[in-house]
Amino acid sequence: MSQANVDFQGLSIISCKTCRQRKIKCGRQFPKCQNCTKRSCECSYPRTFRKTSTKLTRKRRDANARFYGFSSVNRSLFEVGMPFSNVDFELEGENATDQIKRFTSSLVFKKYIGSPEMMLAAIQSVRSSISCSFFDETIDLSSLEQKIFSKQSSDYQMLLLCYAVIIVSERFYDPAPDVREVVTELDLLLNDCPDCPEKVSSLILLSEYYHYNFKIETAWKCIFLAASIGYALGLHTTSSKVWAMLVLQDALLCSVLGRPSSISCVNSKLVSNLCDGWGEIAVLLREGNDMLLNLKCENCVEKAISLDLRFDDIIERTKKDMFSSESGRNPVFLLVGYLKICIMAASRIKLLFPFFTKHRSIKAQLDENCSSLSGCLSGLFQLLNASNLTADKKKFLLRPQFFPCIL
Repeated sequence: MSQANVDFQGLSIISCKTCRQRKIKCGRQFPKCQNCTKRSCECSYPRTFRKTSTKLTRKRRDANARFYGFSSVNRSLFEVGMPFSNVDFELEGENATDQIKRFTSSLVFKKYIGSPEMMLAAIQSVRSSISCSFFDETIDLSSLEQKIFSKQSSDYQMLLLCYAVIIVSERFYDPAPDVREVVTELDLLLNDCPDCPEKVSSLILLSEYYHYNFKIETAWKCIFLAASIGYALGLHTTSSKVWAMLVLQDALLCSVLGRPSSISCVNSKLVSNLCDGWGEIAVLLREGNDMLLNLKCENCVEKAISLDLRFDDIIERTKKDMFSSESGRNPVFLLVGYLKICIMAASRIKLLFPFFTKHRSIKAQLDENCSSLSGCLSGLFQLLNASNLTADKKKFLLRPQFFPCIL
């Protein structure tokens, strides 16, 4: 088979003759697929003039296609298939295979990903952490784990996610491993890899890693880059979990730094119902940040009170879900609920603080919000003492942005 019939992963672009006759899914391994290897039968691939798998092309066009607005000149060029507007042109270009080999032959790859046990341990450490609700919404850990178990050939997307998981998992080890070489490798991979949703996910986790280690400015730059890629892929126009978690991370960083958001276009109807309530929290945090950046505008007090009431509504719904559902017995589920309430209670304090000196009624509500936050923290620590979340010297590592707004 000529090199043109093999994709950038080293797989045939079409199924072998035997699998076609048996009407089963072919692994497309070259020179002999997995099914034929198991049955010890002859494996051959038919000749084709295709340059890529039609199924792979369709899938990538849906997930990774560039977004061009109606006023864009590139929109018409993309529709007629101009190469620079086609993500497959970048993902499966002439040098794509050699570029992947450059990363899979590196010492970092052999050390961390070449050994499946180390990668699987990193996934498990993230999954068993109290922050799993955040990580699992950003990356599909189960899907990544299956790819590693199946020993699927590494591509750009898989490498991005693997390195990102290794980086954020370092905090769950004692002593913490030095992952600076992985961070450096991920930076190189981000520069080399074409735009795709996995690139946005890895940038979100890289930002989270920098934020956790108090490198706030670097975290801020990662979010800006992730937002620009998200726009290029049109994630802001779809119900994308990755986009919702990017909006959340951006809102938390903006709250810490007191800066305008790097994301100007957010459809609250698309984001609010995603990611187990995090999307709705992200939308409100954004609105609160915008209001605090424009305190001199008209109706600021009315906007602050309105946002405070909306936060209160979500808090009450969160409490109801925590203690009325079957999951209420799960301490990790309760812990995530308390963390959500802490974020919102702290944000309510920050919203009303600029106005309490001039409005007596707001001062009373501010005092009540402070009591609410205090009660939430008390419930959180009681949960930790009553559960085994901190037993056996288990690390209890709260992300610093869980409390971005406490004064």
